[in-house]
Amino acid sequence: ITTIAGYLYATKVKDTVYTASTTAIVVVDSSGSSSSSTTEYQNVLTAQHMLATVQDIIASNAVAKDVIKSDSCEKYGLTVGAIKGGLHVEILTKESLVLNISYSSTDPQLAKDVANQLLDSSIDKINEFEQYANRLRLLDVADDYNVSANDGSTLLIIAGFILGVVIALGIIVIKHLLDDTYNSKESFENTYDIDVLAMLPIITESENGGNK
Repeated sequence: ITTIAGYLYATKVKDTVYTASTTAIVVVDSSGSSSSSTTEYQNVLTAQHMLATVQDIIASNAVAKDVIKSDSCEKYGLTVGAIKGGLHVEILTKESLVLNISYSSTDPQLAKDVANQLLDSSIDKINEFEQYANRLRLLDVADDYNVSANDGSTLLIIAGFILGVVIALGIIVIKHLLDDTYNSKESFENTYDIDVLAMLPIITESENGGNK
């Protein structure tokens, strides 16, 4: 029953959440005159160290406010809390310079618009800082091909199944603990430390009125 309830909640009641994703790359600074392998390696390390700062800027209140006031998102009436609540920024792989910026919402079009505007506003904000100017570049925009839907049905069904098993086991254990009857001669003898000389069956009346 709990499994069925979890399925019905996931498919009929719970809203589907859509996640739109964009990607951007932190480029290596090649403006220096030296082209030695050591200098190039240091530039890559510097770019990798920038990633944490870039992530913080993307998730900042300043960027969220710029998104809210933008032409593409102003119509949604979003708040800073709503922007930051649906935002997720991560580095794609450990050694990568590529960032994935995603936004989740029950409205797929809103998710796409906010995800794209988050990247645009982040690039504009980062360019305000001379040392980071032109270091964050667009790779992919959010469109219909990278918007994923998740209604959480699988997780809820599994949770419902587990809950059902736990409840069933709990009922069995409680019934066993509350059962004060003796199911064998040995259990009675062990409890009261006496010998049982005979056991008589319980005689009940059958539906036809005779003894059974």
